[in-house]
Amino acid sequence: MPGHREMAKRLWTIFRETKQDATIDVHHGDSLASSPITDHMLCFPFIDSLWHGEGFDYDRFNPWEWLVEISGLPFNVPSETLGGDDWFGRAMLFGIWSRAGWCAGTEKQRKLWKFFDEFGIEEALMTGWWAKPSVVLLNKPETYATVFTHPQNGVLLVIASWHQKIAEWMHQPLDTTVHLNRKTLGLSDGKLKAVDIMSGKKVDLSKPVPLPDPRDGRIIWIKK
Repeated sequence: MPGHREMAKRLWTIFRETKQDATIDVHHGDSLASSPITDHMLCFPFIDSLWHGEGFDYDRFNPWEWLVEISGLPFNVPSETLGGDDWFGRAMLFGIWSRAGWCAGTEKQRKLWKFFDEFGIEEALMTGWWAKPSVVLLNKPETYATVFTHPQNGVLLVIASWHQKIAEWMHQPLDTTVHLNRKTLGLSDGKLKAVDIMSGKKVDLSKPVPLPDPRDGRIIWIKK
């Protein structure tokens, strides 16, 4: 909205004159009556980050809507989710996650941020699932992978899905085969050393990778 833009511009000018390192973080909700992102799009040149959340039903967004409406990536504005423990995998497909320490944090959140320090996420190159040519190929529809490649510490592989979760009574897990472009990712031939960062269990990427919860997905560290 034009009024929001003028207010953001005015705040940006005041902050730059009084406190150069101040940041403007926009937190807003979803009215369900309009596109969440368009309500604040005119403000983007004057803000530093987004924090979506109030009234958000993350389940109702498809992958392209996550990219445009939630991630902020097309507008070069970093974003975070409000809470979102159930969507760690989907969120990380877009390089976003829940804000550290919010509501005193959760065990999953603490594991994730601790791993970021160990892996060196700030030095990693992100390659989103929408990038062409793909560096990861999966064999399940509506299932996507994003990678974060670190020059020394290997590859962080994130897999999540919008595929319908298979009913338990069918006794058939939702899984996907994973084909990596090892040359592009800097991975050697032979058996890969991979571990699920949430469970700490080893992952055999030569076999189909189970996705017990399509939304939560799998966050896998492939070590060099």
